[in-house]
Amino acid sequence: MYHMYHIEPELLDILVDKYGKEEQLLQTMGECGELIAVIQNYLRAIKYKHRSETLEDVIEEAVDVFFMVQQIRNMDPTGFDYLCTQKILKVYAKAKRKIN
Repeated sequence: MYHMYHIEPELLDILVDKYGKEEQLLQTMGECGELIAVIQNYLRAIKYKHRSETLEDVIEEAVDVFFMVQQIRNMDPTGFDYLCTQKILKVYAKAKRKIN
């Protein structure tokens, strides 16, 4: 089952209005960096058979990034959705070529 959680635009507007667009973009960079770090640690934990990071930790950081990406989308929903659709169509076409 597919779920794409909807965050009310009003909430996203409040956050951008409170902190500013530039600050929220910087925060997005930080959240992306945290996701990269937790994935690196998780993969090392699997490779070396120790559990310093868990899949739950990865998911938690991914949710933070998802929330920040929703704020970026809210800055230009039409443009974001258009580019998203274009990317999906490209990936679908590429996958279809590989299958055939």
